[in-house]
Amino acid sequence: THYPLQKTSSAGIRTRSYLLTLLYSRTLSAQSSRHASLDPLVNADTENIRLCLQDLHLIWSCPLQIVVVTALLYLVIGWEGSLGPLALFLVVPSVNSIVRSMVSIRGRRAAVTDARSQWCSSYLRNVSAFKMN
Repeated sequence: THYPLQKTSSAGIRTRSYLLTLLYSRTLSAQSSRHASLDPLVNADTENIRLCLQDLHLIWSCPLQIVVVTALLYLVIGWEGSLGPLALFLVVPSVNSIVRSMVSIRGRRAAVTDARSQWCSSYLRNVSAFKMN
C-alpha cells in the first residue's frame, strides 16, 4: 500500500506546483493590487487539491482490501471471519451522525470566531484612531 501512496503523493505535489505556477503567473500578469490577499487563498486551495489527490487511491484500494481480507478470513476461520466487515458496515450510520453533528458544531464555532475577529479588528481600528487624535 506504500507504492500507490507514494505515487499519488508525488502526483499531488506536481499538480500543486503546476497550479501555483499557473495562478501566480496569471495574477502577476493581471497587474492587480490584491496579490497579498490572494496568496493565502491560493496556497490553501492548492494544498487541499494536493491532499485530495493523495487520498484518491483510497477510493479503489479500501474496498478491494476489505474484500480480499474478508475472503482470506473466511478461508482461514470460516463464517466468523465475515463478522468483522459486517460490524464495520453496521458502524457507518453512527459515524455519519457523529460527523454531521461535528460539522454543525464547526459551523457555529466559525460564526463565533468571525464575530470575535470582527470585534478585535474594530477594537484595534478604534485604538489606532484614538492614538492618532
